[in-house]
Amino acid sequence: MLGGMLGTATGSFAGGVASADPAHGVVRATDFAVTQNGTPNMSVNVAAGGAFIRGTLNANQGAYHVWNDGTVNLSISAADATNGRRDLVIAQVRDAAYSGATNDARITVVTGTPAASPADPSLASFPNALVLARITVAAGDTAINTADITDLRPLANQSGKMPTFTTQALATVAIPSPVDGQAFYLGSNTATEGPLYHNGSAFRLPWNMPWGYVAHTVMGANQAGAVGTWTNAITVGFTVPANRRIRVEGHATIFNSGASASDYQVGVGPTLGSPLNNNQAYLPIGYRAGIYTSHTYTSTAAAVTERLQFQGVLSTALVLIGGTLSVTDIGPAGAPA
Repeated sequence: MLGGMLGTATGSFAGGVASADPAHGVVRATDFAVTQNGTPNMSVNVAAGGAFIRGTLNANQGAYHVWNDGTVNLSISAADATNGRRDLVIAQVRDAAYSGATNDARITVVTGTPAASPADPSLASFPNALVLARITVAAGDTAINTADITDLRPLANQSGKMPTFTTQALATVAIPSPVDGQAFYLGSNTATEGPLYHNGSAFRLPWNMPWGYVAHTVMGANQAGAVGTWTNAITVGFTVPANRRIRVEGHATIFNSGASASDYQVGVGPTLGSPLNNNQAYLPIGYRAGIYTSHTYTSTAAAVTERLQFQGVLSTALVLIGGTLSVTDIGPAGAPA
């Protein structure tokens, strides 16, 4: 049994009921899930649960809360013998205050038109509808299986809790029309875990905070250097949006393998032979030392290559026996790009 209740957008769904408003979707990730029948046939099952459905007939119509208290089995029309088609499973609220003479909430199938390249059916005649799934009905099909069902349920934005997804791909399905400032928590259990916010075109980290790690690499085998010529030790490539402050840090361990004491330099920068910053150390014969250097700049949207490079200052041999190159985003340098 599907029950419906008319209501305006509440504090849990502040922002009204515009076409991209988050006050539209299932309450929990399992609610209204569409699955194949236990023994696959030309029907599907819709799970119990709650949802909020945006009113689409009037700008001040508000949002409806609906509740399904048990599994609903829906029949799928027989397949065409020649062409495939697409059907949509929807939850719909019918409200006589705005259209027609019926006041109810229902789960139904909107049957598509068979075609060589089938498209989703129009929902123009189905106002106040929440799309739950797409059913791909192949030509001559006699049963709907899991592979034929595409989950299209958005997740309503719940007050006091940020929606959580294990991958960005799942978030894209659940939030098909995100608006600027809409957020979700990426529960990936990896280094990427954390909140992401939509900037009008994509989800990313909040603009006004450091984004941290960008890239890091470690030198492999020892490298022999030259005197008076910069040698490339490590290269790392990356791309970040424009107007970010980026810090590039290099650390190298130099060994004096020559016949006399000498100064040795370690630098970082995108161009070999022209480091943007470098530091040096004086080493007696047979000694080694760690040298740190860094530079900071404002990013552009272009791809960047940074290098850890080193050279000897006097005429004596040197060997680089270890090095790292790290790139970190330390915060915004201007307006969002």
